[in-house]
Amino acid sequence: MLINLWVKDNFDGSIHQVGTDGHDSLDFLDGKVVYVNLQNGTGTLSGDYEFVDAPNLTDYISVTPEELKVNKTLIHRDLFKTVIND
Repeated sequence: MLINLWVKDNFDGSIHQVGTDGHDSLDFLDGKVVYVNLQNGTGTLSGDYEFVDAPNLTDYISVTPEELKVNKTLIHRDLFKTVIND
């Protein structure tokens, strides 16, 4: 099962899906899941971020975990070709 969590940065109002930024982290503290931004050390505990409902997803497509793995493999392959050719 995949979990689809979104957080809002209460400083600038931006919203992103947890896991799409390399600084994202989820922790389990005192029986609750909390979000932590590893770059700045803040998160939902500090109030700098908050969990929010997913935005309107009409601009997104749905993929299965198997399709995601294939896409990841293709992206890595194409990136490797670019790095080798440069």
